[in-house]
Amino acid sequence: MENKRTKIIRQIELAEKVKSLSGIGIVSCCNCGSIILHDIKIDDVECPYCDKKVNLSDCEDYLYRGIENNQEFSS
Repeated sequence: MENKRTKIIRQIELAEKVKSLSGIGIVSCCNCGSIILHDIKIDDVECPYCDKKVNLSDCEDYLYRGIENNQEFSS
């Protein structure tokens, strides 16, 4: 059975595959925290949940290299 860290690493790998193959990124809205799927070639999007126009550089990637080192994935 895989531990949490191994499972989240697999999720990161899958998110990277989605991004590279489809050109679709996954971020958390910097205004409301909802998950936004976006075209990686576009810098600004309107969040479909809070209707705020956001710059994607202000939004955190939902899954990213390094998240596996967070305390919640240590077991």
